[in-house]
Amino acid sequence: SYTEGYWETPKLAEFLCFLIKNKKYFDRRLRYFRGIRPWIEALMHRRRKNTVQNSPKNIQDHYDLSNDFFSLFLDPSMTYSSAVFENPGDGLEEAQRNKIRRLAQSIDITAEDHVLEIGCGWGAFAIQTVRETGCRWTGLTLSVEQKKWAEEKIAEAGLSDRIEIKLLDYRHVEGVYDKVISVEMIEAVGHEFLDEFFQVCSRSLRLGGKMALQGIVIPHERYDQYRRSCDWLQKHIFPGGHLPSLEVLQHKFNSSKLRLVSVDRIGAHYARTLALWHEALNQKTEELHALGCTPAFIRKWRYYFSYCEAGFISKFIDVVQVVLTKG
Repeated sequence: SYTEGYWETPKLAEFLCFLIKNKKYFDRRLRYFRGIRPWIEALMHRRRKNTVQNSPKNIQDHYDLSNDFFSLFLDPSMTYSSAVFENPGDGLEEAQRNKIRRLAQSIDITAEDHVLEIGCGWGAFAIQTVRETGCRWTGLTLSVEQKKWAEEKIAEAGLSDRIEIKLLDYRHVEGVYDKVISVEMIEAVGHEFLDEFFQVCSRSLRLGGKMALQGIVIPHERYDQYRRSCDWLQKHIFPGGHLPSLEVLQHKFNSSKLRLVSVDRIGAHYARTLALWHEALNQKTEELHALGCTPAFIRKWRYYFSYCEAGFISKFIDVVQVVLTKG
């Protein structure tokens, strides 16, 4: 109803925080009025699970909207994941650099390393880290638009001899790497494929190598119900999307010969990141219209940013940075 313009509020994230805080009350009052629609939506969501065949379409439906669109609200590096605001005065661009540097340092990337990045986005992590360390880098994406953008920026940076971007499903990656990075790609794996994902990570990592993972997680007590349903985000923004719980991830680490070294929670940083994306989007109305974005599409993205911001503020969801080692 919000995306269709039936109601408005100047404090959308705060209103959604109120709804989250009172979720149990609303669930009790509304359970008799839901009918079979949630079951149908859950069934449709399961049809889009992230098989080798479905994953390219699921990724491209979101990330190939257009590079011009994403550039309207992301920082100049086109980093589309939670930033880390180390200081009160950090802007978004600096906070994204902080996040990249923090993850790279957490697994001790050096000039001798060959790094595999599963889900490389528009190439910001690769470009910054190769500049700062001199390592070699192989990035994987299923987005044609991301690959095109990343390769152009890599060439502009003079790093084409150090960085390779492949349009490749992680299940088909070959070779052994010194370090593995994956930033907010775990949400595109799916419950059924988590074992396989971490088996691939383990197989691709040399003995003694390290892996850094940043991902959005859901409290474990809600996980079973969540994975059998379909929420607004999965239906309208991320087809095939799935948030694991940290407990489920820990079980998968253990079964794939990856040992957990550390976990940091940074959900509050994502709330601020989303607020800045939302603010930037609100300032680009003319540009959005020039790209052909309809009022309903624009409101859907505003709702998406506020929906997620409220989730992190309320701790309904969280973000973790995990360091793993093999052996």
